[in-house]
Amino acid sequence: MMTYEKIVELVAMVFRLEVDHVKRLPRDESLSRIGLDSINCMEIVVNIEEEFSIVFNDEELLLDNLNTLDKLIYMVEQKTGEHTLI
Repeated sequence: MMTYEKIVELVAMVFRLEVDHVKRLPRDESLSRIGLDSINCMEIVVNIEEEFSIVFNDEELLLDNLNTLDKLIYMVEQKTGEHTLI
């Protein structure tokens, strides 16, 4: 499964939304639109770390670094060495 698809699933799970709802969000739009705050951002991070077997450094854990789908995808791809075209 592509990084994008898995991150969409994780975000949908944290916010208890349908996957299709999250897929309709512009990838560069702030997830604050669906209620992102520091608490659920950390929940997303923990799920991403478990799913992709990666660890975020403390300095990366800023809400501004992780507040869009594109930023989450970028961080995961940097840590896994995987790059997607979508």
